[in-house]
Amino acid sequence: MFAFQKTTLWRRGFHSDEESADREACVRLREEFLDMRSRAEKLVSLIAKDIPELTVHDISHLDALWETASLIAGEDYPLNPAEAFVLGGAIMLHDAAMCLAAFPKGLEDLRETNEWRDAVTIALHRSIGEIPSHAALRNPPKDIVLAVLPEVLRSLHARKARDLTRIEWPLPDGQSEQIIRDGDLRSIYGEIIGKLAESHWWPVEELRSGLPARVNAGPGVPGSWFVDPMKLACLLRVADAAHIDHRRAPRFLRALIQPMGASDLHWTFQGKIGKPSLDDDKIVFTGASFSLAEAESWWLCFDTIRMIDAELRAVDVLLQANNRRRLTARAVKAAGSPTALREFIGTEGWQPVDTELRVSNVPGLVRLLGGERLYGSDPTVPLRELIQNAADAIRAKRSLGGYAKTDGAVQVWLRKDSERNWWLDVQDDGVGMSRRVLTGTLLDFGRSLWGGEGVRQEFPGLISLGMQATGRFGIGFFSVFMLGDHVIVTTRRYDAAASEALTLDFRRGLDMRPILRAPTSDEALGAGGTRVSVKLRTAPDKAGGLCTRNSGGEKIKLDDLVAATCPSLDVTVEAREAKTFHRSVGANDWTRIKGPNLLSRVRLAVEKSDEVFGGLLRELRDEAGTLYGRACIMPRKDYYSWNWTQAGIVTAGGLKAARLSRIGGVFLGSPLTVARNIAMPDAPATVLRAWATQQSDLLAESDIPDAEKMIAAGVVMAFGGEVGELPIIERGGDYLNVKRLIDAIRDTSEVLVFEGRSVDFDEDSDDVHPREFKNHFEQDPEIFLLSKYEAGILQVGNKQWPECVSDLYLGDRPRTYAEAMRNAFTEAWGECPEPIDDVKQVGTVSGSEITRTVQVFAR
Repeated sequence: MFAFQKTTLWRRGFHSDEESADREACVRLREEFLDMRSRAEKLVSLIAKDIPELTVHDISHLDALWETASLIAGEDYPLNPAEAFVLGGAIMLHDAAMCLAAFPKGLEDLRETNEWRDAVTIALHRSIGEIPSHAALRNPPKDIVLAVLPEVLRSLHARKARDLTRIEWPLPDGQSEQIIRDGDLRSIYGEIIGKLAESHWWPVEELRSGLPARVNAGPGVPGSWFVDPMKLACLLRVADAAHIDHRRAPRFLRALIQPMGASDLHWTFQGKIGKPSLDDDKIVFTGASFSLAEAESWWLCFDTIRMIDAELRAVDVLLQANNRRRLTARAVKAAGSPTALREFIGTEGWQPVDTELRVSNVPGLVRLLGGERLYGSDPTVPLRELIQNAADAIRAKRSLGGYAKTDGAVQVWLRKDSERNWWLDVQDDGVGMSRRVLTGTLLDFGRSLWGGEGVRQEFPGLISLGMQATGRFGIGFFSVFMLGDHVIVTTRRYDAAASEALTLDFRRGLDMRPILRAPTSDEALGAGGTRVSVKLRTAPDKAGGLCTRNSGGEKIKLDDLVAATCPSLDVTVEAREAKTFHRSVGANDWTRIKGPNLLSRVRLAVEKSDEVFGGLLRELRDEAGTLYGRACIMPRKDYYSWNWTQAGIVTAGGLKAARLSRIGGVFLGSPLTVARNIAMPDAPATVLRAWATQQSDLLAESDIPDAEKMIAAGVVMAFGGEVGELPIIERGGDYLNVKRLIDAIRDTSEVLVFEGRSVDFDEDSDDVHPREFKNHFEQDPEIFLLSKYEAGILQVGNKQWPECVSDLYLGDRPRTYAEAMRNAFTEAWGECPEPIDDVKQVGTVSGSEITRTVQVFAR
């Protein structure tokens, strides 16, 4: 007799004191279970081969669950033979799929799963630094296979357990074997055994909806022996959770395996824990003391015991709410306090004071880090974040096959309610959110669905499909409270029925818990997707409102504001003016629309110069065709400050991230801050040089003034381009390119160079009135004016871009006007002499000499 056959649940379940007919049925169920156990024993013995560092999951663990379940259930817990058979089957199979043998075709079966593709994608990306090809995904290196196999088996094991009663393992003679040999019992009870085995991984609240209310008797089984799945699921999950004692981590086996990392922590704490006992309605765990070196394992033990306590309490609530017999054990003693648990599981040389990082004022933290302190007072930031989240949801739906490459749209509109309050609505037709995401991930400040384990659970396979989300930090949604306190989120998963739509209502911002409810008829969504609505604190057309600009309250059309917020988005965005939606941005239309239109979109205004410079916009692509932007150099003389009129921008995920000086159009980039107000363009050096050289040629042939062409030369050199025919220096109002400068100085023996774009009044040295200087200064025609202009295109932290791009500058190609001039001297004179600073006349004002310090180049 096995030890588990002495447990109370076994004895009450497989009783033998019934009348003869019932005794025969009981014996049949018992023998079939023991046969199933002998087969499951062989299957689970292979777990250690595929996941070697896992604590014991062999038949000894499964047998011990009878004992743990009996302790938790109590002495007289009712269980009929059919229920004992089903419970025993679920115990045998709940972890049995954590080995490759559970998949008849082995790795071939695993390769077809989304979990495998996701895990391999992540592992290969970490290894090679890029999204792997389809071929690499299908046939990854052996070390990648070994690394991801345990992870994938663990993630699939619960779902696969559901299928184990139906699987046929083939034999060489053409026949096959199954885990339950009795076909009648398999047909009646196999499905519920599989569901129960899977259910140990479900949230407790899903047991009610995910399991049938009862399963009636099968062939040859008395009709009174019906199965209560909820009761059995509760027994299985709490018994499995509570079996954490030394039998799971034998010392000699640990010495052989030598587990490392997180596995070693589990082995350490479980190896110290004794078998649990019962004190009234509480389980008691005791164990040997933990040294200071084992402190991390003690805390893992504490967290595990808290988990067991939470499971017992949740199961007790579920059983009571559904009129089921309660289990005897309903909590874990000392689970709520590290100090209390130390009385049962001791420590040596240290005290387990709960110093875990926590935030007592979550709303305050969210306001601090998710609002103006992070983003500033710009009311367009929440609009950007909402559009970003909506775009990510549409990208996810495209990747999952719900849409074609450019399908899906975000809609933005303003409306007044019956009380004349203004509301902003942002709606998408993307993947939508499940209840778990809406009430969990969305509200978890700092946790992004797309950046963690959540996406692998919610949308298996999405990672391997190459979906690239813009949202990474899990805080953007909270910026909406910058606009108002009343926020309503209505959502419906794209694959869910209309009845499953949900609304989360923040009635008083972050100071009151949101309310989960069904959408009203006005809030209902026609299909899958999400709508976020916020009652605006400030009317959009008032100073400081969403659709005003600067302190003067200049009005902006919502359509234009939306376009400027997401100028290079790969998702269509529509804005409603009056009662009609208009396309503000088409999916990737920034690559197709006319140049002037792109410039005016980015700057949120139309200027005459856009017609000129719009024609100079060119794409930035590498040899493989990868697109990095569509831009032009805009050498406007009045572009000295960072202001809203600038027409150059860096976008991250298609959304506005940073402004560029002296550049028009769009550079694609990657955000460097959580606020996404600083981004580094992605274009590599080779692309930047080629684009700058092309711009040099275009600008030299354009009709823009020579003064602006010379400014353009400085920008071209900053990008490592060839300055070509653009002027680099001025003399007497004449702007000279390199070739003309060489011709001008070739036959001279001395050249005077003043550093500056112009000679300005100097009160310390000029004996004339400033007005007279301004009106009558005449520059000496022999003085060369050399600009000290530096491009100053983008400041990225403590770096200047593009100057910080590695390998940008080639050979002796000049980076500044001074270097270009020195190269010209070398070409004309054979070498460039070192200049001498001297005070020379640079011009006159009504006959009075004007002198300045100049550089004298002489040969």
